[in-house]
Amino acid sequence: MKRYLCALAICLILIILGLYKLGIALYEYKGPQNGKFYATIENSAKEKQYTNAYDIKIDGKKFILYVKKSEPQTQNKKQAKIENEKTKGQFQIGDKIEFEGNFQEPAEQRNEGGFDYKLYLKTKKIYGTFKGDNIKKVGEDKTLQIAIKKKIYKIQQNNISDTYQKTLRKENTALITALLIGDKSNIEATIIDNFRDASLSHILAISGAHFSYIIIMINFINKRLKHKKIGNIISIIIILFFMQLTGNTPSVVRAGTMNIMIIMSELLYKKADIWTSLAVSIIIQIINNPYVIFDIGIQLSYGGVIGIVLFYNIIYKKIKLKTISVTLSANLVIMPIMLYNYNTISLSFIISNIFASIFLGPIIILGFLSIIIKFKPIFILLDILLSLFQDTVQICAKLPLSKIYLRTPAILSIIMFYLLLVNILKAKITNRKRNCQHKKMNTQNQKIKPHQHEKNQKLSKRKITILLILIIISNFNFQVLGIKINKDILINFVDIGQGDSTLIRTGSKTLMIDSGGTTNTNSSYDLGKNTLLPYLLYKKIIKLNYIMISHFDADHCQGFMYVLKNIKVENVIICKQAKNSELYQEFLDICKKKKIKIIYVENGDNIKIGNIELKILHPQKDLITNNPLNNNAIVLKLIYNKFTMLFTGDIEKEAEELIIRNNINIKADILKVGHHGSKTSTTQEFLQKVSPKIALIGVGENNKFGHPNEEILERLKDSNTKVYRTDQMGEIKITVDRRGKIKIKTHIKTNS
Repeated sequence: MKRYLCALAICLILIILGLYKLGIALYEYKGPQNGKFYATIENSAKEKQYTNAYDIKIDGKKFILYVKKSEPQTQNKKQAKIENEKTKGQFQIGDKIEFEGNFQEPAEQRNEGGFDYKLYLKTKKIYGTFKGDNIKKVGEDKTLQIAIKKKIYKIQQNNISDTYQKTLRKENTALITALLIGDKSNIEATIIDNFRDASLSHILAISGAHFSYIIIMINFINKRLKHKKIGNIISIIIILFFMQLTGNTPSVVRAGTMNIMIIMSELLYKKADIWTSLAVSIIIQIINNPYVIFDIGIQLSYGGVIGIVLFYNIIYKKIKLKTISVTLSANLVIMPIMLYNYNTISLSFIISNIFASIFLGPIIILGFLSIIIKFKPIFILLDILLSLFQDTVQICAKLPLSKIYLRTPAILSIIMFYLLLVNILKAKITNRKRNCQHKKMNTQNQKIKPHQHEKNQKLSKRKITILLILIIISNFNFQVLGIKINKDILINFVDIGQGDSTLIRTGSKTLMIDSGGTTNTNSSYDLGKNTLLPYLLYKKIIKLNYIMISHFDADHCQGFMYVLKNIKVENVIICKQAKNSELYQEFLDICKKKKIKIIYVENGDNIKIGNIELKILHPQKDLITNNPLNNNAIVLKLIYNKFTMLFTGDIEKEAEELIIRNNINIKADILKVGHHGSKTSTTQEFLQKVSPKIALIGVGENNKFGHPNEEILERLKDSNTKVYRTDQMGEIKITVDRRGKIKIKTHIKTNS
């Protein structure tokens, strides 16, 4: 039976992957895009920077509703916070509401290898998002499902969160609620980063380790019951309750289902089988939501269990240490998943997991006890343990080799890696059987025929060698090899939202011009960490020969700060600064610390990189004083044989006029439009002088600046210039051959 169930699970996964690759999609919203809608609130408000977010259901379909926060009517921070809390708690679980709104189609992957928000929502069975206004309560849902959700939420808030808020330190309250019920919403980003860098992210996700402590407590209760069957039934009820309490996430459902099946097998006097339990739990989840297989949490959860089942005994026989054996066996399977999704591996994960295992058990047991028995000494001890745990995680995150960035592995190489593991495992089992056979034959004084065994060993070694070679070949960068052979250049105009970033590869050399960055000074989102570096690693780039910063506005340079700290950069090209800034000073400090060469340029300078030449056209020796950051940005012409491309940074009308007055040759095949298509740039005269065939505009979707300006778009259209823009097309990929022939592909296909 277990073979059939495992085969069925594998077939379902392959079918879903095939349908996804063919573009056959589920959970696509086909209803009205705007107007008046009626919905049921499914959860309490999640507070964002400018909005409150609710999970809602409309006609049985799940969406996220974003409601803009009302502006506080007071300057008093304390009073403003109280007002906001009132707004946040305006609607409760089960409220039926009416609202006016616009449906927002979730963003798909915008750069090659980038984050796919639409797919992420589908893993949670969410169809999309709404922006709502004029919301009012029109009724209340009184179904059993909503009643359970209300009760669970009440326990989460009143019995758990409120209890810890009154008894523990703030940062410890956030951590214990994550460890007990999987609520990570109040944990600071730095703490989450520490857990990730220490290879302990799995601890913040409720999974098998947490359930093992639940089972310990259940068994403790069951031993005191006379009726074993009643105890087992109570155990199942407790597990089902805990699954609801922790949000029924994929890893929770996996661990819960497997534990329930173990108890059920005992009730039915059957032998529990780990592979049957794994297969049944994944089949249940796939039937509920086929897209669950794309959830990273579920991949890590199942991968970890499979690794332990397959390799624990082999490793334990070698090192005789339980914690290290569990950690190593789990990491053998989940390491490629981590590397593909996060581009990092850790060589200190064993140390961090040993320390984590010391703290985790006592913290979880004390955590649950403190809810049941509200005894002050328990809270004091729990608070101390949580603080020590956080300090330990922070130390482990900073250990040498705790976070090593590597290129994104090819999918084929991951498949080959798993086949390699299977072959190694098979060889180990065969050797073990052979050794047992030898011992048996020796005791019976029989002669051993080694011929077939030696033949099998040679075959196994050959398979392993072939797989290793295939892993190496599949990770080779054939695109770079192609441009070396054909002497092409590759230009990737990266979609980094409201900003500019261009990756240029020529021969074996790489150059990146600008990096993008947040335009919101209050945002904690690090574009370099979350978008730019993963993008480079996906392109198999772990070293940049040159970067160029046109000017030190955040939307052109901020992303580089993280990149400079985490991968090798040989040279940085900048110009003399007319205005100092915090970002410029931070940049200088990083370059000094990392010993990166800084090249200062101005009009008239030329730089040769591989097959291309960079002619610096601006700034001039005498800097412009009006809007100095934008108007003294670097303007350069990239020349490759007969092909030319003009990069204009954020220069405005004044700088454009100065370039024209100085009679500088700015004619180019491709124009990187200045200042994201703002009306302050790309004057008629400047455009005529450039006379481009193609224009590129780096701009964020629905940005608050209104870029690109309609007048500029009309001007480009009238000059017969083909416009490519990142907000509509995502990443723009340009290949130029030695004859100057241009090929352009956009990551997001449009009808135009």
